[in-house]
Amino acid sequence: MDSITTPYTLDNGTTLPVVDLTTGFQSVVEQYRPELEIAWVLLIFGPWLASAARFRSRKHAVSRGFSYRTLAVHISAALLLVIRYHARFAATRVWPQPELTDAALFTAIAISTFLVEKRSAKRQRPIERIGFQVAVVVQSATFIAAWALDRDAALFRAAVKFLNWFAWVRYFLVALPMIDSRLGMARHYRTRWDVAVSGSGCLIMWESGIPSGLPIFLTLILIVFAAERSLARSALW
Repeated sequence: MDSITTPYTLDNGTTLPVVDLTTGFQSVVEQYRPELEIAWVLLIFGPWLASAARFRSRKHAVSRGFSYRTLAVHISAALLLVIRYHARFAATRVWPQPELTDAALFTAIAISTFLVEKRSAKRQRPIERIGFQVAVVVQSATFIAAWALDRDAALFRAAVKFLNWFAWVRYFLVALPMIDSRLGMARHYRTRWDVAVSGSGCLIMWESGIPSGLPIFLTLILIVFAAERSLARSALW
């Protein structure tokens, strides 16, 4: 039997009680889950908050070809939604249900994402562009389903956790050249983005807990990619 769960008897015959460390650890995690999730969000987003703040600068946004107002709304709405969700979770100790304020923030995120992607699409390769578009559709559909299904807390949670994708894409972009130095070269820049978007998209589908999220994500990418190629061939004829 494992020494963690085996009673220990002293020389004087006294038997010490069994201490199940696994159960104790799980109990602590459950008790402080809201605070641990806040720490996790700060950990993964921390390195990228400065770069996000730069995009809220009018000069920086315009120099990258984006609308300043659109980016300001996009970043601010996402931050407010994440902060609001975790604050409510910490206060109530139960998964929050979506409210009208959350619906307004999600709407702002969806619209601003569409506008940002519209400007970015021309310089993106198909896999990168389709990956972003499919992910936005899946997240939006998840929130709509949460709202329609009597404001389902689990689906709302999945839609909010999906925003972690912002950080995961950037971690992939940093890590990929360490795995394959060729992906750090300027001529493979777009390839690195293709791999980062696809890989982080799969990761966030798993992390967010969207029901059947990973197969849905991959299937939609294949369908949209095949449809685009078919339309392109038709245009040639």
